[in-house]
Amino acid sequence: MTDTTRFRPRAVEVDAIQWTGTNAAELAEFAGSRFAKTDPEDRTDDPDSTAALLETEHDAWFDLHVGDWVVRRCSAFEVLGEEEFADRYEPAPLPAA
Repeated sequence: MTDTTRFRPRAVEVDAIQWTGTNAAELAEFAGSRFAKTDPEDRTDDPDSTAALLETEHDAWFDLHVGDWVVRRCSAFEVLGEEEFADRYEPAPLPAA
């Protein structure tokens, strides 16, 4: 019989900003051209979506809803809902300047 060993993911620190619906300038500075605010007339597929982010892994635009988090790990970006973000991450100290 083989012994089993338990493993867990290593701690990884990321930069993140939460979309509030009113912080488009900060998101644009954070994510650059990967972020775009969505005009109300363009929200036909998802009326609750107020912006979008070009995710790195899927190379596709993902809708952003108020409360979603935009996460940057190295140069990769992803969108996480509030609950999923809270399950994965906890606050970390900011790096020294």
